[in-house]
Amino acid sequence: VCSSEILANIDMYAYEGKGGELGIAVSVAERKAKVVFRDKGPEYNPLLKDNPDIEMRIKDHKVGGFGLFIVRKMMDEVTYSRENDYNILTIKRGY
Repeated sequence: VCSSEILANIDMYAYEGKGGELGIAVSVAERKAKVVFRDKGPEYNPLLKDNPDIEMRIKDHKVGGFGLFIVRKMMDEVTYSRENDYNILTIKRGY
């Protein structure tokens, strides 16, 4: 679920649906899964985005806007960095 949401966001916002370079690295160690997403879109830290007002969005019948909120809630750790013109988003979850 989280990987799908992140991939959709990269496609829609980093590359505006036109496609572009994307790197994904997956690793498992010490009972923790780690996925690193790397794109060359404009610099954007999704962790600076405020969580949605759930009640207001439901009341106003607005669709979408919950993806990053769900990622943050489901993962144990979510980090962002910008390195060499790449956005790097890392998610980790123990099992």
